Parts: sequence; C-alpha cells; structure tokens
Amino acid sequence: MSIRTDIQYKDGSIKVVDHDSGVDTRHTLPEVDRSDLLLSGKYGETWKEEAGGSDPAIDSLATTQAGMSRSFNTLMELREKQSPNLTQSQHLDSLANDYDKAVNNYGSQMDRAVNYANNRLSEIDTEFKGHIGWSEKDAQELRSVIRNMSDNDKADFISSAVSTGDGQALAAVLGSHPSLVGLTHDQQASYRQRAIRSNAPKLAKLEETIAKARDTTRKTFLDFIERQDQVTAKGVRDKYRQQAEEAAEARKRATGGGSDASESRWNMFTS
Repeated sequence: MSIRTDIQYKDGSIKVVDHDSGVDTRHTLPEVDRSDLLLSGKYGETWKEEAGGSDPAIDSLATTQAGMSRSFNTLMELREKQSPNLTQSQHLDSLANDYDKAVNNYGSQMDRAVNYANNRLSEIDTEFKGHIGWSEKDAQELRSVIRNMSDNDKADFISSAVSTGDGQALAAVLGSHPSLVGLTHDQQASYRQRAIRSNAPKLAKLEETIAKARDTTRKTFLDFIERQDQVTAKGVRDKYRQQAEEAAEARKRATGGGSDASESRWNMFTS
C-alpha cells in the first residue's frame, strides 16, 4: 500500500501540496493603474513643437518628465524580475527602497525644473510689458474712470486697448486687483491672454507651452507618488511584516524570552 505525500489537510479540507513553491509562498501582486504620463517620456518633443523651438525651461521640464517615465517603467520591470536568491518579502522591500529613492530624487529635480519655469514665465511677462510699452502713469485715475463705465463701454474700452497694445490702459486694467476696474479674476486673465496673443504671439505661444509643460510635469510626479503603494505591493509587504512580528513573538515564547516568562520562573522558585 502506497502512502500519498502530496496531500495535506488545510482549512477544513484535503488539498494537494505545492512542492514547487518552496519556503517562499508568493502572494499575487496587485494590478497597477498605469498612467499615460508615466508610460511615455516623449511629451517634451511635443512641447518643443508647440513652442516653435527649444527653451531652457522646456528642456528642463522635458528631461524631468522623461526621467520619471523611465524610472517608473524600470521599477515596473524590476517588480516582475525577482531574484531566486531573495524571498518575495525581501524582493518587495528592496523594490520599495528603490522607489523611495526615485521619489526623493525626482521630487528635488521637479522642484528645480518648476522653479526655473516660473522664473522664465516672469521673464516672459516682463518682455511682454516692454513690448507694449507698459506704463503705470495715471493708472489710479484710469482705473477710477474704467470702473465707472457701463459694462458695454468698459468691454469696448478694454478690447480696444488689447487690440492696439495700449500699454498705459493695459497697465491700469491688468496691473492691479481686478475689482478695482470692476472685473472678475477670470475676466482679467482673459484680457491679459488676449493682449499677449494679439501683440506678442511668439511670447504667448512660449508662455502657454511652458505653463502646460510645468503643470504636466507636476501631474507626472503626482502620478508617480500615487502608484507607489501599488507598484511596491504595500498590502503584501504589510502581511509579511505582520508574519515576521508574529514569528519573532513566538520565538521569544519558545526560548523563554519576554517579561512573562521571567516572572513565571521567579514565581516557580518563590512559591
């Protein structure tokens, strides 16, 4: 009579033993919600085309976005390539450590690129003002006049200033809080956008592209952070960590360690 060694009683039923799994029982890793911004590092090429050429701010943002994409895809590749010398727990801890380093590195790089982009946008605004002859002479008086105009007259006045590039009128309208001329923030922003597009189209295109590249790079970094727990399988790592803690506690009890065991030995000799 042969005895079967390939079965075991588990969870209330008889099951076949998986001899190939070894000591390391692997858990299924969670699916990763991949982001288009992380999958592709080609956004910089589109930005340069939209801007009509290269710019240091765009180059910096493009390099950062492409680097985050490359790092994410490499981490995803590492996720599936567990070394046979490591348990799944060790493999995931190593992956989590690599991911932390990548987040820190690209967080610093993104901050530098975004700050540079913001400074470049300030330079473009200064160039635009110089182009239209921005002048705040009599700005306060002009704002008082504009504020007291009817809505139609006000719209006609500002539209005329936008189309002709009247630097003095535009300084009064755009150079202060919008309520001082009876506008909302959105209306003021719209007039400013129309003014730079009408009077300095190349600067407008560059400004729009840098702002878009800055916001896209920020979003790429947020996507990178948001997927960290998925990529590194935090839920699985937590299970292994709990198992390790339970094993450590059991080892203490088995070897007589811990305060309870010491107290029991003392009671045994003093009773």
